Amino acid sequence: MPSLIQAQTQHDLEWFFDDWVYRDRGLPDFKVSSAFARKMLPAGYMLTVTVENLGAAGAEVPSL
Repeated sequence: MPSLIQAQTQHDLEWFFDDWVYRDRGLPDFKVSSAFARKMLPAGYMLTVTVENLGAAGAEVPSL
């Protein structure tokens, strides 16, 4: 099953199956360690956030 999913998604998901399926390392514990907002010209803001995982399970945080 893992190889079929990895072939379809084109991503290495070994970390996912190891942490979430085979070893059950619990849940990730996310913490926002820093955040910085900057005004952009001509309008809007850019926000930079650093997220830490204090838990034992691996997880990806998508960037937008």
